[in-house]
Amino acid sequence: MPVQPIFLGWDGPALPRAATLMAEEYATADGLDLRGVVVVTPAARAGRRLMELLLEEAEARRVPFTPPRTVTIGRFPELLYQPTGPIADATTSRHAFSQALKKTDPQLLQEVFPDLAPNLSGWMALAGIVEKLHREVGAEGRDFLDVAREFRHGLPYDDSNRWEALAEVQKTYLEILVRSGHRDRDRERKAALNVERLTPPGDVWMVGVVELPGVVRKMVHALPVPIRALVHAPEELRHRFDSLGCVIPAEWEGIHIKLEDPWIRVVQRPRDQAAATVEALWGFSGRYAAEEVVVGVPDADLVPFLEQGLSGVEVPHRFAGGTPVEETGPVRLLQTVAEYLGGKPYPAFAALIRHPDLHDMVEAAVRVTVPAGEGHGPGSADPTSALTFVDRFQTRHLQDSVGGPLPGEDKDARRTRDLVKYLDQALGLGALEGTRPISEWMPVFLEILVRGYGGQPIDRSKSAVRQMLDAMAHIKGAASRLATLPPNLDMKVEAPEAMGVLLAELTGPELTLPPDPEEHAVELLGWLELPLDDAPAVVVTGVNERILPESMGADAFLPGTLRTRLGIPDDKARYARDAYLLSAMVESREEVHLVAGRLTGDGDPLRPSRLLFADEPEVVAQRIMRYLGEEVSADAEPGSTEGMDIEAAGSDMDLPRGAHRDAQESQFVSPPEDPLPPLEGLDRISVTAFAAYLKDPYRYALTRILKLEPLDDDAREMDGAVFGSLAHEVLERFGRTEEAGSDDADVVEKKLYQLLGHLVKDQFGSSPVPAVRVQVEQLRARLRRFARWQSDWVREGWRIVAVEAKPEDGVPLVVDGEPVNLRGKIDRIDHNSTTDEWAIFDYKTGDKGEAPEDTHRKGPKSSKEWVDLQLPLYRRLLSGVRKEDGTPVVPESAWDHVRLGYILLPRELDKVGSAEGNWSEDELAQAYATAEEVIRKLRSEPFHYNRDTKSFRDDALNPLLGRLELPRADDGDDGDGVEDG
Repeated sequence: MPVQPIFLGWDGPALPRAATLMAEEYATADGLDLRGVVVVTPAARAGRRLMELLLEEAEARRVPFTPPRTVTIGRFPELLYQPTGPIADATTSRHAFSQALKKTDPQLLQEVFPDLAPNLSGWMALAGIVEKLHREVGAEGRDFLDVAREFRHGLPYDDSNRWEALAEVQKTYLEILVRSGHRDRDRERKAALNVERLTPPGDVWMVGVVELPGVVRKMVHALPVPIRALVHAPEELRHRFDSLGCVIPAEWEGIHIKLEDPWIRVVQRPRDQAAATVEALWGFSGRYAAEEVVVGVPDADLVPFLEQGLSGVEVPHRFAGGTPVEETGPVRLLQTVAEYLGGKPYPAFAALIRHPDLHDMVEAAVRVTVPAGEGHGPGSADPTSALTFVDRFQTRHLQDSVGGPLPGEDKDARRTRDLVKYLDQALGLGALEGTRPISEWMPVFLEILVRGYGGQPIDRSKSAVRQMLDAMAHIKGAASRLATLPPNLDMKVEAPEAMGVLLAELTGPELTLPPDPEEHAVELLGWLELPLDDAPAVVVTGVNERILPESMGADAFLPGTLRTRLGIPDDKARYARDAYLLSAMVESREEVHLVAGRLTGDGDPLRPSRLLFADEPEVVAQRIMRYLGEEVSADAEPGSTEGMDIEAAGSDMDLPRGAHRDAQESQFVSPPEDPLPPLEGLDRISVTAFAAYLKDPYRYALTRILKLEPLDDDAREMDGAVFGSLAHEVLERFGRTEEAGSDDADVVEKKLYQLLGHLVKDQFGSSPVPAVRVQVEQLRARLRRFARWQSDWVREGWRIVAVEAKPEDGVPLVVDGEPVNLRGKIDRIDHNSTTDEWAIFDYKTGDKGEAPEDTHRKGPKSSKEWVDLQLPLYRRLLSGVRKEDGTPVVPESAWDHVRLGYILLPRELDKVGSAEGNWSEDELAQAYATAEEVIRKLRSEPFHYNRDTKSFRDDALNPLLGRLELPRADDGDDGDGVEDG
């Protein structure tokens, strides 16, 4: 039967007119009875909205309403025929294709995929590619062999070998499906059409359907009942649509789209697109309520920026696309477990204990593994304490995996070992060993979720709980499909592969959880949902090439020419579709604002959409000039509104009713507290604290008084502190050995290597991260050069007298009559018995190998200022550094003459050795005066934040202080990694 196109005009939204038309057709005095009607829409959202409008029509007529059956165009064909057997769902089809690929001759298959899959996950990934091709080609009534034959008919290249190989895979796939008792959807549709098994499901109304696959098109034409196709366009444009109401690509190639230039914006980055969207809302001046405004998002990557921008001005909004199932807590937990099962890598373990839904489990683990009083507070069971001790463990021990014996006897190591064991037991991960059929793994995986979520309270009034339950339903559905795989598709695999198969079922753009309903909210809609929405005000973002119009891209199997030959939608078809949809939108809405970007979030360049230039030549020229720089200054700060011509919308700009323009100001204050209060009492201070204060008093207060310290789980190598601590430990132990007095470099080197080997084994175990092995060799090279210097030093008459020497109770430093206890630890004290000289050394393993003068004093040569007092203050400690018999290690007569210096072990091996600070007594007196002034300030002054302070490289406090900068390729950390206490 012929299809009856009905043109609705486009001087208003389509769905209200469609509802009115259907009501006029079916309404009687007894009611609006549509039970014999099937409504076909491009997307489910349009069907739901049409239902609401039909209900309003019935209420306006004061008659009962019996709804029609609504269906999307993708599901419509299955209403038209009875299949000869159960239709294989996507899960079964992919597994059948996976089996077919594995059964295909490898040499033949390499025509298609040169690198064959190494495991089930790889085969499933290839199966996904082939299945997609199968669906695209099958939708036009073709198979892979048909595609191979097309290369005999004038195509500019010959790819028939690949398609013939794919045809063999397709043939095997169909045989496997039949043996499993299933049927292929596209083959069943084609067969039903060929043998005339089509049955009309009732009166069919197609609303706003502008594209139809070839097989569906033939099925609609073959139905023995009238079909109504409602077209959102005026009657005079009938020539641009075919008999089914679909666009004719050639008719839309040169059309002009009448856009309002003031409503076109070209900005820089995604955040600027969000700002331009908010500006457009301001420009509405309160004429529309939030629910009367819709924001189009053809590019899903813009959604987070738009949500952040709208939240910043308190515009209620909801993204109709919802939350991807793969981003929900339960699925992320399964993803983390899958990664953890692959040898228990440390990053997966760190992600596991950070998973928010395992809060209660980690809290219970902390209660078991951390004795009362050893957490953040007395009897603390705060799960963040687990993150603290695990991060400290990893920073020190740098493990590649937690699957084997973990090194270390410190309390952080013991707690981490206990935590690993506890979580393995609590989640039941011991059951994930060995191999089983995929179907048998599914109950085991669901048990992990039961253990992880079973004890949580279920409060359906909370959005997060509803989302969790919806995600669980998706997981259960996917697991059920896999648990009922036909026996011939049910492979025997290990747990990680089976988990990968389950996760693949939960991944895809179509798998989303709908957002919570919100009556008064700006909707964020995808491009194909936008045209049939009836909000009067529209802002479309992402109006850029390859996004709008949608580009089919450089398909490796179905390039443009082949698509055109096969009748599969190509770039011309997509341009026609999107040109029509934009035209209908512009004509039917009160306001349509278009926003394009110049750059992606990654900084890649973007071009504005061709649709912005579908107009008269002079208009196009003007728009090109604006794009080339008049709209936004290339020098504008990302995220700023410079060049946006905000005043053009008038000074009375307002947001949609219910929003707050003033809310755009950030409530985050950086730094969080300025000034910090002065110390209430100062009874002790370390010699290294002075440098921290002189560098930045505010940072000093944060780290030395408030005890803020950076902790994270991303250490992949020894940082400067850990590298320095390892070197110090080796050198400290060496200083206590007999070999320390040897003048034989080989003897010294052998001992150093021995000590290094023992320490590395104790600290890092047998499976540290790979970088540690490299860094240990780097340290070994520095120690080799140190051995030469040390043996030469001994030959000059020097001997190590003390290592890690410190006054047990500190040494009083009296300032203005009040003592402060000066504390510190001297790495090494040497004595030359021949010359009766004494030397104090501090080991420095920083890469640069700076001399004491360079680190302790800064400024012009004639007026240098002390910025570090460590070595001068070591002299003050000597009175408290004593032997077991109570006598000073360094005789009092030598205190004012002791040599001060570093023993450098830098990256540049030629610099390894001693470097002394040859300061005069007057210069040292200035150092002591500087120390006294610091004490005075600490006693009396608050700690002010100085915004002019130079930003410190790699300082973990920079984000807290609002001092963000790009990483710099520079030398490594020059700290020696040792706190002197």
